[in-house]
Amino acid sequence: MKNLNGNFGDISNIKSYDELPEKAKIYLSRIEEVVGSPIKFIGTGARKRKSDCEIK
Repeated sequence: MKNLNGNFGDISNIKSYDELPEKAKIYLSRIEEVVGSPIKFIGTGARKRKSDCEIK
């Protein structure tokens, strides 16, 4: 299995997939591939209301 770096810097203010760093997009694509299911939302911060980011 390929190792991926999960450190993307501060993504706490990101609200859309297009704003994610390229490394984060690659990381999420690999997770989708491994689990065989699309990712719909991710958490990008500690606060619930500020942390939702719609993926695709």
